[in-house]
Amino acid sequence: PNGVEMWGRFVYQAIEKPETIDFINSFSDPTGGIAKPPYPGMEKFPLEVMNHMVFEDRGSQTELVFKGGPHNASSEERKFYESWLPSMNQGFSGTFAQLETYLETLKG
Repeated sequence: PNGVEMWGRFVYQAIEKPETIDFINSFSDPTGGIAKPPYPGMEKFPLEVMNHMVFEDRGSQTELVFKGGPHNASSEERKFYESWLPSMNQGFSGTFAQLETYLETLKG
């Protein structure tokens, strides 16, 4: 209710079904142009982040290895990104926990 409208941009570099997805993501404006994050204090966050996802078959489960890092970033932006890793890991952990809960509802 008191949130901020924000947009995201995802540019897929490679999709190798069913093993990998590589993409560059960034915040964007409503037309898809790359933009800085809409949060105070995040001005040094890299404009682009390269992500690499690998899906590995583990029998009845799939393991996801998800790695990411600054793309075309300055050393200052890279350092700032690294300082945010604990927060980003916490956010991704929460998101994946919600996904796991949702997937459990699909089992029949």
